Formats: sequence, C-alpha cells, structure tokens
Amino acid sequence: MPAVAIVGRNEAKSDAAVADLRQSGAKAISVVADVTDKSAVAAMVERTMPAKFGRDSDILVNNAGINIRKPPHTLDIAEWDSVIRTNLTSAFLCSQAGISPP
Repeated sequence: MPAVAIVGRNEAKSDAAVADLRQSGAKAISVVADVTDKSAVAAMVERTMPAKFGRDSDILVNNAGINIRKPPHTLDIAEWDSVIRTNLTSAFLCSQAGISPP
C-alpha cells in the first residue's frame, strides 16, 4: 500500500489531496511547511520519515514553484530572491534533508 506525505503551504489544498489519496486506499498525511526554510524542511522530514510511515522514503517529488509575471527589468531583488528560494533552494533543501546516510 502506498504511503504519501503531501507537503505545502496551503493546508486546504493539501488536505483535499490527502482525502483523494485515502479514497484510493493510500496511507496519506498532510504537512504544512515552508520548503524555502531549512528548519521547516527539517521538521517536515522528521514528521514524515520514518516514524510516521515506518521507513525511509522511496521517492521525493520537488514541485514547489512560483513565477512573477512581469518584465524582467521591473523585477526587484526581493521578487528575484523569492523565485530562487521557491524554485531552486527548496529543491536543494528537501533533497538534502531527505537523504538518509547509508
């Protein structure tokens, strides 16, 4: 039986996804986390593996992403940093935190 942790900032969307998965027979939980924050990612990993599911993860899907739709020359540095943190840093943090040493 598959076990899935849905992680995101929007609790209602994550809970809806979990409900759908559970109807399909999967073991699933919803976790609210800011994946751009290293300590939040560590807490998310602690909550989801292995204590909750009884084993380490097999797959990590890094799909957090944002886009600020405006001409590049009007983008300020805070907006740029937000895109980089969400689209790149989050994938690095989650991948690094999700790896168990052999």
